[in-house]
Amino acid sequence: MLDNKKNIEEFYIDLKNRFPKLTELKTWNKYNWSIDGCENSMIMSELAEEIILWTSKNKLEDSQNFFDYQELSLEVYDERVISFIYTDFLMTIMEAKEKETRELIKKMMLYKTKEFYQRLFQFYNESN
Repeated sequence: MLDNKKNIEEFYIDLKNRFPKLTELKTWNKYNWSIDGCENSMIMSELAEEIILWTSKNKLEDSQNFFDYQELSLEVYDERVISFIYTDFLMTIMEAKEKETRELIKKMMLYKTKEFYQRLFQFYNESN
């Protein structure tokens, strides 16, 4: 059973308010998503691709601010949000083609995010 933490819809609203440039992403209109829908996996993956792009274009402050927010998210949002961050967002980071970009991103991760990322190595490998 879920506790009284914020849900995925609230996560997206908060995310767009905190990072207005994310409102421009086509992903918001691409899927007919719902709170319980599997479309959230694709949305999280596309958010990760955007952070990879920011980092590759040397927008490091934006990327770091996103990871600061994500760390907070792991405490504030419900288990569904955490699951999407863990299994979709972080997996997409793991699959980043450019190793240099991926390494920069990993340096920006804070404690809990880093812990989740490290757990993924039990099942997956980073792209070479």
